[in-house]
Amino acid sequence: GRMSVLLHYVFTLQAVAFGVNCLSIYSSCPDNQTEAWNSEDIAVSLKSWLKSVVTLQKEGVLQSRIFYPHTGLYGPHNSLVNDDYDEDDDEGVVTIGKFVEDLPTGLIWQWRSRRLLEGFLYGKVDSLGRFTGNKITFIYPDFETGLKGRFVNGELEEGEAVDIIAERCNKGRKELRFMQTAPYNVTWTREETTATYIGAHPKITEPHERKSVYIGNSSFQGANEGLFARRKFLPGELVSYFNGVKTTEEKMFHENMTEEEEQHAGAYYFELGENVPESWGIPEDMMLDIPDHYRSIIEYRTTLGHKTNHKFGDNNAYLDTVKHPVFGVIACLVATEDIGVDDEIFVDYGYGVPGEGSPNWYQEQYDKSNWVHTKITVLLLPLLLLLLFLLRPPCLKKCGCRRHPC
Repeated sequence: GRMSVLLHYVFTLQAVAFGVNCLSIYSSCPDNQTEAWNSEDIAVSLKSWLKSVVTLQKEGVLQSRIFYPHTGLYGPHNSLVNDDYDEDDDEGVVTIGKFVEDLPTGLIWQWRSRRLLEGFLYGKVDSLGRFTGNKITFIYPDFETGLKGRFVNGELEEGEAVDIIAERCNKGRKELRFMQTAPYNVTWTREETTATYIGAHPKITEPHERKSVYIGNSSFQGANEGLFARRKFLPGELVSYFNGVKTTEEKMFHENMTEEEEQHAGAYYFELGENVPESWGIPEDMMLDIPDHYRSIIEYRTTLGHKTNHKFGDNNAYLDTVKHPVFGVIACLVATEDIGVDDEIFVDYGYGVPGEGSPNWYQEQYDKSNWVHTKITVLLLPLLLLLLFLLRPPCLKKCGCRRHPC
C-alpha cells in the first residue's frame, strides 16, 4: 500500500545519505578465512560473536540491516541499536549476511526481536530473501538447542529438536552443525492454545525446557513441588517457559463460587494480556492458566515454569513474557542473579500486599516474612546506632563540638 511505498522511499533516502551499500560488519570472525569446526563452549562462542558485530562505513561482503516484518523492507542498522531495547518499539529485527539489491541472500542470521529471549532464525533464505524452506532452524537463546524444519516467512510450520554440535567462523560469520536430539520422533508445529486446548504434546517436555529445569521437592515448607535448575544461568538469561490454556477471567471464575473455589481455580493463572507490549496485539483480558486436570506433571509437562514458587525477597528470577516459535506469546522466567545447578527457582508472584481474596498461604508467608524483618530490625538497629557512634569522625576544630563548645 501507500505506507509500504513511503517507507521504501524513506529507506532509499537513508541508504543514499548513509551509504548503506558501503556499510559492512566487523566482528570476532575474520572475514578472509575459514576456521576449523569447534565443538567446545559453543554457546559462549556464538553469543560473543553476535555481541562483537560492529557496523563500519567500509565496503565488505557481509552487512547488518534492520528487517521490518510488517512491510518486508530492510533499513540501515547501527550495531548499537540492540543494546538499547525498547519494548514499545520492537518492530525491526537485526539481520546479518550478504545482501544483493537490498535483499538478503544465502546463509543468514536473524534476531527474532531486539532481545536474546526470543532467539534467532538461521539458514539459507529463498530467492525473495525470506526464511522459507525445509532446512531453516530456530535457535533457542541457550545457543545449544534448536527446532529445524519447514518455515514459511520466518514462522515455524513443522520442525524437530536439534542440538548445535559444532560451530566455526567462515569468512566473517558463524556456521553451525546440527544433530537431532530428544524428544525423538516428535514433530513440533506452531499452535496457539485455547481455553479448552493445551497443545498436541502435553506429556512431552519441549526441547529447551528439558535441558534447563526439572521438578523436585521444594525447600519451602508447605510448597510440595518446586522448580529447579538443571544447568547454570546468568542474570538476564531465559530459565523456563510457562505455557498453558489461553482464557479469560470470565471463563475461569463464576459468581456462585466460594472463596476457596476461587483460590483453587486461580492457583496457576498469569495475566498475559496485561504484561505484554501493546504492539504484540494480545487482548488485555487474556490469561494463561493451568486447569485443574493438568496441574500434575503426569498430565502436563510441556513447559514447567508454572511450578516455580513465590517467595518474599531472595528471589532469583522474575516473570516476563516471550514469543515462542511453537506456542506464540506466553510467559517465561528470567534469571535475576547467578543460578547454580540444582538451585530452586523462586519468583515474586506480584500479588502485592495481602488483602481480601488473597490465598491463605500467601497471607501466612507475608506475615512470617514481615515478622522476620521486624525481628531483624529490632535486633540490628541498636547495634547499628552503636557502630555509627563509635565510628563518628573526630572533631577537627576547637569549637563547634561537645568537647570544645564555642
